[in-house]
Amino acid sequence: MLEQIKQITSSNQYLQNGGIRIKQILENPWQDLNLMLLIEIFLDIPGMENIQSETWQLICKQTGLTDRRPKYLPPGSQIKLFEEHPALWVYDDTTYFSIHGTCKNISELMGDLYKTHTDVTGNWIDFHWLYASLPDTLKTQRDNQLAIPNKLLDSSLKIFQKHGLDYKINEVQTGEKGYSMLMFSKTDIWPDEKNFYQPYIIAKEFEERRVS
Repeated sequence: MLEQIKQITSSNQYLQNGGIRIKQILENPWQDLNLMLLIEIFLDIPGMENIQSETWQLICKQTGLTDRRPKYLPPGSQIKLFEEHPALWVYDDTTYFSIHGTCKNISELMGDLYKTHTDVTGNWIDFHWLYASLPDTLKTQRDNQLAIPNKLLDSSLKIFQKHGLDYKINEVQTGEKGYSMLMFSKTDIWPDEKNFYQPYIIAKEFEERRVS
């Protein structure tokens, strides 16, 4: 599970003088859901004539539907692996529910939802993907069904209750668990818990292989 690469990219020497170059990304989307990255991890230590480097393969098996493939990585970018992260919540259980009636101030409701959503998810889940249809639904009071990751459910329902909205839980759909998130992290610029468009890959399994 990438133990050597995580250890290398978290060392003080690497963080001060190192970096990662993406050399190649290989996939066969019509054949499988696997992805292979060829990366060079280098150390450019002041006073040394030659740059030290190692080449590694990162094998990502059964990749998820969402990712942000790396192109250029700032110096000192780390490789981290998360088994729990807001970006993974869309793969967890999902609750389907319906809203009944409307509220006095739809704009205020949407503002409260957005603030709570941002606080809870760090913007790792697209707000508009979940709630784009809600204002029109409330204005027309038409039949509807919304879906929300279970780990967001309590915080969202509290906002609906605050604004006097009635809702009905229709069903809970079991998600496909077992995914992890590989993030190319640069915490002195972008905190891991906040979405600043850091590169990442989601997959069921990750492997590392030293090439040279």
